[in-house]
Amino acid sequence: MVNINYRQLADKYSIRALVNSMIRDYSEDNLVKVDVENSDVLIGDLVFELESYSPLGGHRYTGDIYFNKTKLTFDEMLVHLVPNFSNVDSTFIENIINSRDNIELILKYNPQVNIDSYLTSEQKMLLGHPFHPYPKCKKGMSEEDLKLYSPEFSNGFKLIWIKCREESIHTNAELFAVSTAMNKLAQFDLEDIDDPFVYIPMHPWQWRRLKEKELVNGIVEVASGVNDWYALSSLRSLYSYGAPFLVKYSMDVKLTNSIRHLQPEEAIRGMQMETVFKNEGVANFSDKFHILYEPFYVALKGQDGNAIIESTIQLRENFETDNCFLLGSLAEENPYTGKSHLLSLVEGNAKKACGNIFLARKYWFEAFLENVIGEFITLSEEHGILLGAHMQNIILKMKDGLPVGTIYRDCQGTGFTTKSVEKFGSKYEFISGTKGNILSPDDVNKVYTYYLIINSVFNTIISLANGDAKAELFHLGQFRNFIFKAHHKSTFLNYLINSDFLYQKGNFRCCVSNINENTIENPWDIYNKIPNPISTLLRKPRVYEGELYRAKSKHNHEITLRAFDLNEDLEKFHEWHNKKYVYEFWEMNKSIEELRAYVQGLKDSPYQLPMIVDIDGEQAGYFEVYWSFDDRIAPYCDASLYDRGIHILIGEEKFLGTRAVFDSIFHLTKFLFEDDERTQKVWGEPRVDNKKVLTLARLLPGWEHRGVFDFPHKTSNLLEADRTRFLREVQS
Repeated sequence: MVNINYRQLADKYSIRALVNSMIRDYSEDNLVKVDVENSDVLIGDLVFELESYSPLGGHRYTGDIYFNKTKLTFDEMLVHLVPNFSNVDSTFIENIINSRDNIELILKYNPQVNIDSYLTSEQKMLLGHPFHPYPKCKKGMSEEDLKLYSPEFSNGFKLIWIKCREESIHTNAELFAVSTAMNKLAQFDLEDIDDPFVYIPMHPWQWRRLKEKELVNGIVEVASGVNDWYALSSLRSLYSYGAPFLVKYSMDVKLTNSIRHLQPEEAIRGMQMETVFKNEGVANFSDKFHILYEPFYVALKGQDGNAIIESTIQLRENFETDNCFLLGSLAEENPYTGKSHLLSLVEGNAKKACGNIFLARKYWFEAFLENVIGEFITLSEEHGILLGAHMQNIILKMKDGLPVGTIYRDCQGTGFTTKSVEKFGSKYEFISGTKGNILSPDDVNKVYTYYLIINSVFNTIISLANGDAKAELFHLGQFRNFIFKAHHKSTFLNYLINSDFLYQKGNFRCCVSNINENTIENPWDIYNKIPNPISTLLRKPRVYEGELYRAKSKHNHEITLRAFDLNEDLEKFHEWHNKKYVYEFWEMNKSIEELRAYVQGLKDSPYQLPMIVDIDGEQAGYFEVYWSFDDRIAPYCDASLYDRGIHILIGEEKFLGTRAVFDSIFHLTKFLFEDDERTQKVWGEPRVDNKKVLTLARLLPGWEHRGVFDFPHKTSNLLEADRTRFLREVQS
């Protein structure tokens, strides 16, 4: 049996979350430097040794730390870390140690991890937020309490029930509706109830705290419930199989950035969201999306008649959990294999992708974007409703290993945009420009970028890539193309594609100065800018118009390459595609309007370029150029970021079999290598029975046949033009 050093593992993952959160929070200040060449991260005189670099910031570390070339332990490092920051709260190191110690305790209890059900996906988030200085800080609970009530220990426990008269309850809903729902839950969990009273379930740990603080004097507990309840990943939300509701509590525990008390101004948002979803038909916008409603909150009244915040509870709609998994846990790395649970899932499905892991990841991520992320974007764009869609609030509905839909939970993190004010503001007082949860376009760019994009999309990419920087860039390209094709008219998504920076919530900044994000006066104070990887790490889309290249060939042909002009070239393009020798390979003998839409889509795309080749001033053929790293060919040719690919159509029969075709492809290749000096290869994937193209490739400088492979829809030859070989053969 392998001897596991749990403290060493806890230190390693604590370093990762701590340092990566620092890098993100201080990217503008140049306080933390990532030295990719030497595989180090530097802050002051501290050096953290990199195991792998991540373009999206999910760097991995060996666990080795140095200060002035002296190796340090994790605890020693913290002493040297703090002087690099101002306004450091006295509890900062204490909270980091609390989190690290909790991770060690959790790992000892979980010597192996298997996520095979919804509940295990909630209970087996062992490492916590991957960009937070103390992701498993649970301050306020003893070790014994953690083992009893924290989800990672998988314990079931009974609720404490109290019965109250209506006048002792503070709520935001009609008392009849509250009484009906609470007693429905009581009927599930108690043997007998007395109808004149309202029954309130109390978390046993929080009930003890309320009594210790003498906040519930005179209230008598009735009994323990009969069913086992299990803490979900947030610790304060509880689940019991078959219960009509989930229950969420205020708890006197510091989890990551804040003491987790349910604030009334947040708790009412569940009712607001349900009102709009049901009354305005928003719930029908998709059959792939479901929101768990939170109809009301209940708290005990204090002597002053106000709610006792520490006693607040909220009911949440329960749901059918079969084939459902929490995204946050799936995306987490298994500390014993060094591989994310998500990647293990995808590898298990690789047989469906011809055994190609790269392709299996591509298919999974496509389904995730289409069936999950796209739903949140549509809800925002069409209805102006924003959901705090970070990974711990997204539950994936799965079928055959692929995400087919999503369930969203936690209405506290919801808001409305100016689009909602326009659509619903006249009907609902809570949707108006004067309300605090109405977000302007600039606000949307901040908050939705962080929760939906940086937290959920980027972290999912990091998880799928699993330390492979090239794979991260590929999936980032998938995401960019998804945005561009499906949603490019959106202000928010245009911002994602074109902005030089993105906003993210500064978890490290919050923690180092002990800022409670739930009560801070201006929530935007904790946001900062990071470089936008969509626009800075990938190629920015270029505009190609008019003539792009002109040359006189060795055979005295004038070759002109120009961007496809829909006014000048569409009719000829349509004519070519209705010739038998063309459509038997291209299979696009469509109407002229269908072809117009096709070409327009290519022209709008960030990675495709439709071109016309003129030979001696006459329209002769069509070249379709693309960035192969972003294309379906990428998994089959191991494309690099600046590799190009081509499709070739010679539409005029009189040029077929002539030197003019040879010259055209030669000059197309030359143009692509000149267009971007970083392009090292140009790829082709003609159908395997296209013998003429294969013959040409053997004769053309720089081109070679690299084999045969199977797309899902066809078998193709793989052709490669290498820059170095091309230049050498041209000059010889």
